[in-house]
Amino acid sequence: MTGWNRSGAASEALIRGLYADHGRAMLAYATRLTGGRAIAESVVQQALVMAWRHADHMGDGLGPVRARLLILVHDLAAKTSRADSVGMVESRQDAPNLRRAVSSADAITSDRLSVAPNA
Repeated sequence: MTGWNRSGAASEALIRGLYADHGRAMLAYATRLTGGRAIAESVVQQALVMAWRHADHMGDGLGPVRARLLILVHDLAAKTSRADSVGMVESRQDAPNLRRAVSSADAITSDRLSVAPNA
């Protein structure tokens, strides 16, 4: 997939293209990791948003892109599992903490996406 651009129609095309090329694999993997379709769909959606935010690091070609998307799915599923195990509940009071967590996850993701996997 070429033309990694986050503006306007190109942004929508990027997400649609990623989902068309990798969505089934991402959802199947997320479902296995989370044990539930609804949670898995949320994980996939989060992974696609993070990929969109870091589109300039995603690169070209199915292999590396799929590998990076599946890494995101794995990390998000693990984070969801940890949050569930400690009984984390989202509320208005938690919003600042959640924003910090998302910023932290974005920073980690940026670091992971900038390292090209070995082919």
